[in-house]
Amino acid sequence: MMERSGNGGFNGLRRTLRIMDDNGDHKLTPLEFAEGLQTYGINYSKEDVDRLFKFLDRDRNGAISLTEFIRGIRPEPSMRRQDLVLRAFKLIDTNGSGVADLAEIGELYDATQHPEVLAGKASVEDVLKDFMQVWDQNKDGKVTLEEFREYYADIGANIDSDDYFELMIRNAWHISGGEGVCRNTTCLRVLVTFNDGRTQVLEVKDDLRIKRGDTDAIKAKLAQQGVEGIKSISTAN
Repeated sequence: MMERSGNGGFNGLRRTLRIMDDNGDHKLTPLEFAEGLQTYGINYSKEDVDRLFKFLDRDRNGAISLTEFIRGIRPEPSMRRQDLVLRAFKLIDTNGSGVADLAEIGELYDATQHPEVLAGKASVEDVLKDFMQVWDQNKDGKVTLEEFREYYADIGANIDSDDYFELMIRNAWHISGGEGVCRNTTCLRVLVTFNDGRTQVLEVKDDLRIKRGDTDAIKAKLAQQGVEGIKSISTAN
């Protein structure tokens, strides 16, 4: 079914499931589920369809929500991935409330590092639009930690390599560090001139909220990193 849903991976599958949802109630009845499978060329026996429906209907209410369907077929993220997602969320949830503002996330998120954009399958604009729609289902303008985790569990289901997943997260949310192929490449690098005349290119670590031309903020961030005696700075990349 994912192959028949196009290049959007699990997000493409979400769109396919919405098409299968004839009455638009965000749930699949047994009939909608069976007919949807047939529409996409998946010809299971009635017994197999019934067993699959019961497996996916986690809350046993006689219908499969789109969330139940997605979560029923994707793998569980590794602890390494879960730790990275939590670290990213903490960068945007500055007060530790477990809830982040959707509009702010949209402004901070570096969509150029999304797998679909990197693969040339989607534009930055497409990713941002889908990004906002996925999280704003209840129109409250907020994103919880659980919603954030589920989003990346969906994306991660299409990524086999933990190393690539780490690089994607680090670059999208400007998280410094990583080793080898996982090393962050999006954090700002600046050329620092020191009071004694020395020059050095330094990374502005975890620079998610820092604007490229805001020299005062860059200097303050470098000072937090223990860099002293700065005379001037200029961007190096």
